[in-house]
Amino acid sequence: MLSNLPLEIILKVFGYLSAEDKLQLAQVNQTLGSAFVYHSEAKYKRLSCYLYTGYELSVILPLCGSNIYKIDISEELTEKTAELITKYCTNVESATLEIRHQMFNACKGILSIKSLSSIYLVNGDYREPDMLQYFNPNCRVLTLFDLSNVQSQNLRRLIHLEDLDVAPFDYLTDMLKICSHLKKLRCLKLTYCKLTQEEDFLYPELETLQVSYSKIYSDLPRCPNLKQLSLILNEYHNSVKIINFIVKYATTLERLVITIAYDEHHPFTAHNLLDALRECTNLQFLHINCFLLKNLLSENVETFIKVLKANCFDAQRRFVLEVSQTALWALVSV
Repeated sequence: MLSNLPLEIILKVFGYLSAEDKLQLAQVNQTLGSAFVYHSEAKYKRLSCYLYTGYELSVILPLCGSNIYKIDISEELTEKTAELITKYCTNVESATLEIRHQMFNACKGILSIKSLSSIYLVNGDYREPDMLQYFNPNCRVLTLFDLSNVQSQNLRRLIHLEDLDVAPFDYLTDMLKICSHLKKLRCLKLTYCKLTQEEDFLYPELETLQVSYSKIYSDLPRCPNLKQLSLILNEYHNSVKIINFIVKYATTLERLVITIAYDEHHPFTAHNLLDALRECTNLQFLHINCFLLKNLLSENVETFIKVLKANCFDAQRRFVLEVSQTALWALVSV
C-alpha cells in the first residue's frame, strides 16, 4: 500500500502526478495528506484563491492552511471558503481582499484572524459604518481604498497601526484628528482628503508623511521624527504656505517629494525651494516638477550649488535629485 512506503518514495510519486491527481491522493488518508503538505509546502505559502476552484480550496485549505502566510482573496468569496480560511489559516500574516456588500458577512472572520498583521482592502460597495470594527485590533499595516467618512471614524480603534494608507471614494475629513490617536504610526499616506483642522496634533513616531490629491486648508501635524515628506498635486488654501510645511520638519527631514500644478495665485518657486534646502540641512533626496527644475538649474544654479556645499555635499556625499514622473535621475555633486 502506498501509505506504507517511505516518505521519500511517496514524495517522488507526488512529483509525477497532475495537480488534480495530487489533490485526490491527498484525501485518501492522513499519511498521504501529510505527504502532500510536505510536498506542496512552498507552493501554498502565498495563496491566490482566485486561481483555484472551490473544490481545490476545500482540499488545500484544511491541509495546508497553517503554512499559508499571505493570501489573496480579491475575487468573489463563498461563505464555505471564508469559513475554511478562518478556521485553518491560523498563521496568515497578510491578506488582500475586495469587499462587496453581499460577501461582507463571509469576510468578517477573515479580517479578525489574530495573526493577521497586514491588510490590503478594496471596498467595492460596502457603505455600512461597522466595517473596521471586525479588523484584527493588532493589525500593523493597513491599506484602504474607497473608505467613507463614517467608516473612517473606526480607524482610531486600531491603535497598533504602524503603516496606514487611505484612499477614499470621496474627500475624507477629520483624518488628522482620527489618526492622531494612532500613536505607533510610522508611515501615513493620505489621498483625497480635506485637511481643515486647526488643532496642533502630535504624531510622535511618524517618519513618513504623504499627502496626495488633497485639499489643504490648515497646518500639518507635529512630527518630531519625520524623515520623508511627500506633497503630491494638492490644492492649497491661499493662507497656506508650502514652504512652512517643509521648514517645520527641517531638523529631521531627509527626503522631500513635492509636485504641484503651477498656480499663479499660489506659486511655489525655485526661491522657495532654495530657502527650504537652506533650512533642511539633513535633506539628501529631492523629487520635484520639471518647471521647478528648470528654474532651479537655469536661473539659480550657482545658488543651488552654494547651498549644497553649505550642507556638506561633495563628490563623495551626493545629493540625489529626481525629476517629475520620468526616468530622469540627476546625481548632483559639487
